[in-house]
This record gives sequence, C-alpha cells and structure tokens, in this order.
Amino acid sequence: ETFRHELAHLMLRQASGDQAGVPRWFSEGFAIYQAREWSFERARTLTQAILRGRVFRLEEIAIAFPERTDEVQLAYAQSVAFTGYLLKQGQGGGFSRLLGGLSSGQPFPQAIAQAYGRSLQELEREWLDQLEMDYAWVPLLLGGSTLWIFVTLLFVLAYLFRRRAKRRK
Repeated sequence: ETFRHELAHLMLRQASGDQAGVPRWFSEGFAIYQAREWSFERARTLTQAILRGRVFRLEEIAIAFPERTDEVQLAYAQSVAFTGYLLKQGQGGGFSRLLGGLSSGQPFPQAIAQAYGRSLQELEREWLDQLEMDYAWVPLLLGGSTLWIFVTLLFVLAYLFRRRAKRRK
C-alpha cells in the first residue's frame, strides 16, 4: 500500500507538470484513492464529522493541513472522498482535463474550473450535499440500532398477523 501510495504521488506530480500549486488535499486524496487505502475507519471519521457539523472546507486544508491526529485523519478522509467525487464526475473525463490543464501550466483553480465547468467552490458545495446523503443519512438509517429496531418491528408485525390469522381460522 505504501509503495502504491508514494507511486501515485509521483505519477500525479509528473502528470501535473511538476506544478507546485497542487493542493495537498488533492495530492493526498489521489494517492489514497489509487493505493485503495479507503477504510471503514475513514468512513466512520467522515460520518462523525458530518453528524457533528465539523467538516473542513477544502480551502482550510489547502492552506494548512491540521496537526492534531483526529483532525489529520478527517483531512485525509475528506481529501480522498472529494478526489473520488472528482474522478466520478463525467466518467473521469473531467479529471483527465484537469491534469491536462495542470500540465500546461494552469493554476489549480483555473484548471479545475475549466475541466469541470464549475469552480472549486461549486464542486465542493455539490460534493458536500452528496456527502451528507452518502455518509450521514444512509449509515444512520442502516446503522446498528436502527436496523435492529426495524427487524424487531418486522417480527412483532409478523407475529401479530399470524396470531390474527389463527383467530380467524
């Protein structure tokens, strides 16, 4: 995993024309995504941050990566989640255009806006809306206690229907 991660950093650096203006969240997100280092722990970190309303803005992570361990883990989780979102937009064509823009010397904000037809802030807003559905509501609804309550309710209803059917008989 570590080798794939570091190799992804090198590949991104070469594909982007060795540009220094690539935000750290983008570089880390790409490397984690390519190394397939996404884990249940990262998903849980992201879910908890969304439920608490403590998600970083990408601009904050670009300026200075956090130093506290829990915040670093959240920054990595957000980085890979947003990079994955970018890769899925337009079946990856946008990502190729983004790398092409970077390799031709465009600054990151300009390259991303040209590649996706929307500014980084607009993409981030769309992603956050999607993120809330993917990582907050679905896990909350299908989480441990909610799922067990639903299963128990189904058993109680089945028992009541069966008892009613026996009475009719």
